Amino acid sequence: MSQRPSFGVTRLSAADKILIGASVLLLIDSFLPWQRECVSSASPPLTVCLGTRSAWNGDGAFAGVLMGLFAALLIIGELAALSERPLPVTIPPSTLAGGFMKMHEQRAAPPASGFTG
Repeated sequence: MSQRPSFGVTRLSAADKILIGASVLLLIDSFLPWQRECVSSASPPLTVCLGTRSAWNGDGAFAGVLMGLFAALLIIGELAALSERPLPVTIPPSTLAGGFMKMHEQRAAPPASGFTG
């Protein structure tokens, strides 16, 4: 019989643990509201928020979707390498990390429309 693949987190370096943790947090954060649209009136002084936007559907949603996909791919790649079953595509995790960091920098720019953060 073949031996079952082992899954030991102790084999990960500190950088890999930080990379997986940050990617999981980024993926969770991408579903939280990043922008909201509010309308205010002068009399009576009232502010009403009409809706919210996340990374998946806000301004520049294409970049948000790519960021989420890169983060998910990075998590899958690191976990596959941990279980000693590498992915057939040979993209180093550092390249994926650089890609999703670049996407995050572009998402951190102020919104172009009337949405506020």
